[in-house]
Amino acid sequence: MKLLKWVFVILFGLSLVGCVSKQPTEETPEEITYKYTYDLTLENYSKYITFRHHHLDRVDADKQLEVFFETKYPNGIMVDVEATVLLQTEVTVLGTTYHSDEFPISFTNLAQASEVLTYSGLKTFLLVAVTEISGKVMTNDVTVALAEQASLTAKQSLDTMLEKYNQPYNTLFTESYIHITEGGITTTSFVKNTFRAEPYYNESIYSDLSGTLMMENSDGDIDVFTLSQYQTNQYIQKQIVIAKEDIEQVVDSTLYELDDSWEYSIENGDFVVRGPSDELFEALFMDEETLHAWQNTVRNEDIEITFADLHTRLLVSVSLWVGLRRIQIETYYTFNVFNPINLETYHVLPVPNPVLADESILLNETYYGYIPPEAQYYYRLDVDGGFYQIDLSATALFQVYDSMGNLVEPIPNMSHITYEITLGTYYVMVYSERSYLVNYQFKCTEVNLS
Repeated sequence: MKLLKWVFVILFGLSLVGCVSKQPTEETPEEITYKYTYDLTLENYSKYITFRHHHLDRVDADKQLEVFFETKYPNGIMVDVEATVLLQTEVTVLGTTYHSDEFPISFTNLAQASEVLTYSGLKTFLLVAVTEISGKVMTNDVTVALAEQASLTAKQSLDTMLEKYNQPYNTLFTESYIHITEGGITTTSFVKNTFRAEPYYNESIYSDLSGTLMMENSDGDIDVFTLSQYQTNQYIQKQIVIAKEDIEQVVDSTLYELDDSWEYSIENGDFVVRGPSDELFEALFMDEETLHAWQNTVRNEDIEITFADLHTRLLVSVSLWVGLRRIQIETYYTFNVFNPINLETYHVLPVPNPVLADESILLNETYYGYIPPEAQYYYRLDVDGGFYQIDLSATALFQVYDSMGNLVEPIPNMSHITYEITLGTYYVMVYSERSYLVNYQFKCTEVNLS
């Protein structure tokens, strides 16, 4: 009975439809609605848009470069995009000059957009990059949403892993290895840093065994030394004394602060972070001078950082391209381990300023050193008074001054350079008139002329 009732209803409905006069209708295209909308910024646009360029044929005396913006995901469009593209070029005529030109570009409701940039044929292309961008990307592709969720999950896991490293520390040892590959050839250099917060100690050693040492003295100030190697001998030289409050402390409870706008993933058990070079370089605690140099070289390029938990230490690896050079920087962090250099293995170079000479040399002791052209080094000599003979290898020269800066003349007509001086403090200035670096030996001996 129920079946017959439904058949009757359907037939009645069809009869009514047949009684209605049909009106002609115009077909209108169905408006596409988008499920996902993403606001574009300079920091995140590369997640949604591919920016590329292509060199075109020369037109008359000018060169042309076509730049492209296109969505990374199918069935998507770019809406109300306002961008600024920077073109860097150089001209080599009686020297090299660098030029930076900015081109405003705007478009909307496009999946792909392009613009031709024209510049003088005298210029050589160096770099093209997006420096400003705003607008939206709209898409129905779930890939972006899934990728963002995966990135958030990876970031949370990385935050958890870094918890044992992101804590206050008194000592920190880092080793950074820089691998530069160009033309199939890889060169490697390193820098090692030993840090202690209290008492303050900060030591940096480079591949050529040069470096710097900042060490707290008994007065609570910071003595600054340079470290070097010459003819297999290692040297240390005091350069300046600064107040401890004037140095920048590097102790922090958050060694790495992660930004939600960066991309995170887990690859082969390690954490990979991708983002704008300037932001990630800042996160690596690079000093302002180094950061500025990198920003000029890889401006607005995304870079990649890998974090690996090695249980006893943390590995942070940076991968980027600079021109045609691939650069890999691997830094190992070891916490609460203090292993400074052995200063007993270093020869002490005299100071470049007599004010810094706070310790007297020992009589009858031979001192080894080297001195570059136009430099002046000072040995301090505290004596009880009497006759003193000074021996210096012939490739270097010296003069003796009293504590008031007055020149002291040697005794004339002596077979060895000998001084008769009274009780007090004196300074022996060592210098060279050669046009090259000079190696020398220095010795002061008390002699009896009676």
